[in-house]
Amino acid sequence: MTWANCGFPLTDNTAIPRFLTGTLFILPFIFMCIRLLNKFVNPSPWGADDVCIFIGFVCATALVPIVYRLLAIGLGRDIWTLQPYKITEFLKILFSTQIFYITGLSTIKASILFFYLRIFPSLRFRRVLWATQGFNVLLLFLYLILTFTQCRPLNKYWLGWDGEQAGVCMDFNKLVLTHVGFNILLDIWMLVLPLTQLYKLNLGFKKKIGVIMMFSVGLFLTAVSALRIQVLVHFATANNITSEALWVYVWSLAELDVERSHADLTNGLDQPLK
Repeated sequence: MTWANCGFPLTDNTAIPRFLTGTLFILPFIFMCIRLLNKFVNPSPWGADDVCIFIGFVCATALVPIVYRLLAIGLGRDIWTLQPYKITEFLKILFSTQIFYITGLSTIKASILFFYLRIFPSLRFRRVLWATQGFNVLLLFLYLILTFTQCRPLNKYWLGWDGEQAGVCMDFNKLVLTHVGFNILLDIWMLVLPLTQLYKLNLGFKKKIGVIMMFSVGLFLTAVSALRIQVLVHFATANNITSEALWVYVWSLAELDVERSHADLTNGLDQPLK
């Protein structure tokens, strides 16, 4: 007998997230196109901030078709209605998305920090920026290492769901929640950093508008990250992971896309501030 034959309702929450996944991608894609077009119209050196935002763009973009594949094999539906091979494939893809997400988030932050290094001339402030960049890179490599070592053997991550695979895994939820916590603190710190310098500067109207937009998007990003924590906490206690993971993916994509937009908006302040 199937779940439906027993009279229990089936979960299928894929319609809205299917729409949101593509929609969330549009705005940062437009910003990226404008950024690249500006490089051709107003030729300027390809800086470290450009390299990092491009890597972040590739990582975030890769998640879009991945989410659609997950929707096709069971994301948003009850795990007990899926065939075993689909659960295994789902968990394999879930593992790969951690790599794209961690790399994308850190490289986008690195782009913003490199941009700050380009526009703020204060030597003392630049040292703070380099220290922040070092912490960001440390988080990147630490959580990539933890991702690849969270299960021993590694394939227990996607084969251990049936309880028959030998090996051990660390607490996935602690891994994810600590990563989110560190990144929210880093977001707040990176939001405060430029404010410590701007009061010293005599900015024109265009740059004042740019700073206001940058600060506003930064606040929105922090709010999105905080909301994502609530979703992750709920996911942490869920047994129906294919259903509950749906909004984790939507909020993760939203966070990456807002951060990309933030990075591209800050790029509008493209002259050193003196």
